[in-house]
Amino acid sequence: MKIWKWSETQTGNKMKIFRSDGGSEYTSNHFRDQLDELGIQHETSAAEQQWQNGIAERAHRTIMEMAMAMLAHSGLAKRWWAEAVNTAVFTLNRVVHNSTATATPYEAFTGHRPTLANFKVFGCTAFRLVNNPSRRNKLDPNATKCVFLEYAEHQKAYKLYDLEEHKTCTAVHVKFLENDFIGRRSKLDEYLVSHDDDDEEDDELIGNQTSPTRSLSRTASERFTLGTEQQRAPAGSLETKSHFKVPRDPTSQPRSNIYSASQRDHSYTRQDNASPTAHTTDMRMTTDDFNSPPPGMTLRPRNSIRPPRRNFDYQQLACAVDLEDHIQSSITIDGLEFAYSATMHNDDVPQSHSEAMRSADREKWIEAEKLEMKQLLDAKTWKLVELPKDRKSIGTRWTYARKVNANGEAVRYKARLVCKGYSQIHGVDYTDTYSPVVKMTTVRVCLAIAASKGLTILQADADTAFVQATIENGVDLYVDQPPGYGDGTPRKMLLIKALYGLKQAALAWYEHCRTILQDIGFHQSQFDPCLYLRNKTSELEMICTYVDDFLIIAQSRTKADQILDEIEPRMKIKRQGRASYVLGIMFSYDDDNGSITLNQGAYSERILKRFGMSCCHAYHTPEVHDRDDLWNDETQQPTDQELYRSIVGSLMYLMVCTRPDIAHAVQRLSLYVHSPREPHMIGAKRLLRYIKSTPDVGLTFCRNKITLMGYSDASWASRPDRKSVTGNLCLLAGSVVSWKSARQRIVALSTCEAEYIALAEVAKEIIWLRGLLNDIGILQTDATPTFCDNKAAIATAENDNISERSKHMDVRMHFIRQLLKEHRLVLKLVGTADQLADVLTKVSTRAALESFRNLVMSPTKDTPSTQLPMEIPQSAKEFAPVSESG
Repeated sequence: MKIWKWSETQTGNKMKIFRSDGGSEYTSNHFRDQLDELGIQHETSAAEQQWQNGIAERAHRTIMEMAMAMLAHSGLAKRWWAEAVNTAVFTLNRVVHNSTATATPYEAFTGHRPTLANFKVFGCTAFRLVNNPSRRNKLDPNATKCVFLEYAEHQKAYKLYDLEEHKTCTAVHVKFLENDFIGRRSKLDEYLVSHDDDDEEDDELIGNQTSPTRSLSRTASERFTLGTEQQRAPAGSLETKSHFKVPRDPTSQPRSNIYSASQRDHSYTRQDNASPTAHTTDMRMTTDDFNSPPPGMTLRPRNSIRPPRRNFDYQQLACAVDLEDHIQSSITIDGLEFAYSATMHNDDVPQSHSEAMRSADREKWIEAEKLEMKQLLDAKTWKLVELPKDRKSIGTRWTYARKVNANGEAVRYKARLVCKGYSQIHGVDYTDTYSPVVKMTTVRVCLAIAASKGLTILQADADTAFVQATIENGVDLYVDQPPGYGDGTPRKMLLIKALYGLKQAALAWYEHCRTILQDIGFHQSQFDPCLYLRNKTSELEMICTYVDDFLIIAQSRTKADQILDEIEPRMKIKRQGRASYVLGIMFSYDDDNGSITLNQGAYSERILKRFGMSCCHAYHTPEVHDRDDLWNDETQQPTDQELYRSIVGSLMYLMVCTRPDIAHAVQRLSLYVHSPREPHMIGAKRLLRYIKSTPDVGLTFCRNKITLMGYSDASWASRPDRKSVTGNLCLLAGSVVSWKSARQRIVALSTCEAEYIALAEVAKEIIWLRGLLNDIGILQTDATPTFCDNKAAIATAENDNISERSKHMDVRMHFIRQLLKEHRLVLKLVGTADQLADVLTKVSTRAALESFRNLVMSPTKDTPSTQLPMEIPQSAKEFAPVSESG
């Protein structure tokens, strides 16, 4: 919005209409509210109808074609595309265009004729005068060799890349050799000309995305084009028809928003005075811009470069990205909210009631609204009353979604009336708000048991769940009447039942659901309050609840249906049959072998699309051995924090549910969510490329004997701060049910100490799993074998003596000794080659990852991972199998 205020200040004209495509950045609630506050009308093009926003689309193509031609002509690497785009826009804004008659876009906007004397050839060789003699030896040259990149923003200067200091800089006193191009003939600076990022394929700027308007990122030429016809500066309005837009926002986002640069380990430093931008520069200028030549600058006229006429369709730009506590609690909630909502198809859905009434699916949205209103009225959710004078009402709005199946096909249109809960006042409108959901580890344990015992798994969800819960006594909540469904009076709705959006709605539903399940004989597990258990006639019955989604696990389909029969009179539910698609996770079954497979292929495709990586090159490893000094170099260019957090949060949900193979990569990326820089963004996009190559990889649970096992490993002093990385995982019936990759909180002084800390972590998880299994009815009478590949750590745990090397260890870590004495745990030595937790502690090779996926994530019946590793010195016979019951 700053660009609009800048334009208004510079011209005295106000924007009336803003036209864009239907990208989520333009249809968000925040953006819409800002437009409403400014009184600006927002128009969007229809889906797949780029011609309706043709001015911006064609301008984007013109700019990108010119930029690509400039890169090809100069021989520079594609990583310099942002500078090429900036230079292209700077040039185009100073060239006469048919939409501006005899004036250039620059003159049409500012009223001043620009000078062309300062134009230089992009990528040519340049020599800048050294301005600080005190830092130089008297015999050193007076100039340094550079490459011309672009015209500096907010300065009368040029932006150059210094070949001696390996950094970008700005300079006024420059000599140009416009027929000399280092990029064509030399490898003097590998970072300047190299297109490689590692031993795999190049990062590409151009993809095969068929619809630019569906891309989740836009350049500034798309963001800030006003799609109405231009008048030559009429009083009171600013509307333009030109391809060449209003100037760039001075606080534009960093260029890594659409970063497609090399992932090679470079040690260069970027020290720009003005941040590079991810978006194209529209009319990059101040009010006087570059009209008068800087003092001392050598100027000469030159012929204008004819715009290229290449046939490449650069509209198909696919490597850009949009702006949108398992490991780090600091991860933004944006990514996790997106993860949970991945089961909803939210592309091109209306963002308000008025939008829904104007959309092509108007009738379907009206039908969905009427259904929602009927359900709310049938539930007697509110009563209309006069608003007390000392109270303020809470606003309401409509939200819309298309619910999809496992194939991503829209199966139902949904409209939901929600409250604007952000206006609630603590202590007046609500008190407590926390409500739990089932742990994903608990779900995996239940599925492993179901596969082992051949149990039936059904799926159901509560219909308008929150509305079934009653508002707590003593709290009066007044809300506005629904948009489009008011009775014409100023009366407000006094809520009797909870509505979505209220701060306490989730808690009210949780308590309502708990009461109902307890009434039919289920009790909450002591180890997970959202796992409900019932041992009826010695048959195990389990219900996992995640807000309003239910997994019912019983001995047979008949028994599971009977549970739903008991719930239905007390709660409105929708039976969905055998579990197939829950929380973005696809369930598939092999009844012949008795296996259950989980994967998040549809969710993976959705996050790739969201971040503009649908057409990217796929990689076979999630991370590479980058130099730590590059990742921790604070001089590296900052990147978009909101975008980075959103990517990491979305990947975290994938890792938490079904992808232990990316745990180390996500853990590593999460360390930089507070201040991400370009190397971190490159790492995040590399992980997305790995997801591109393995979208359907998931977890398999087989019909094996129920045996609990743990693996623990550590990578000693592997971090730049010399902290170690812990990795542990737990197997149940041969399938992985729990995993963790985390940086240790203290600096370990030896490999023994690092491994001992890791043992303490896996021991805590095993104790919780044993308690959960006992609660379910699968008694853990024997010690759980836990495998470690460090003899010293095992000896430290098994012996009570205190040595010089171990006397400083925190007492809390020694609780593992108590577990050994109580025979709840037994430590066993495993060879490094058989250490399954190894991939959770370090960057792994492709072969190691494939082995991990085969052994841990996709085991078969009687897979070796259900047996004790071969390199254990003791005989496997000394371990009795874990007993089962129920």
